Amino acid sequence: MVKSPPEMYTIGVITGTKRKLEANDENKRKREEIQKLFRENYRETITFDNKDIVRSYTADKAFEQYDLNCEPADWAREIMTILEQTLKVNKDE
Repeated sequence: MVKSPPEMYTIGVITGTKRKLEANDENKRKREEIQKLFRENYRETITFDNKDIVRSYTADKAFEQYDLNCEPADWAREIMTILEQTLKVNKDE
């Protein structure tokens, strides 16, 4: 486990790269196993870039998107503020 800032721990990184497997029973089984592991271990993922934050929910493939409207110097602070607010709302529900 990679230790991040005190409030957050990172257990994996998703790069967006993908290798297509041949369509056969063995590869189908592998793909289903990977999808099951992913659903069980990553209930949600949060990605961000210079313009927005996207929070994706693995089970139902729903997502929330938040725009980043700030100066480059305030980028990290804006991300932390949005995440604190959205995580707090979900915790209170």
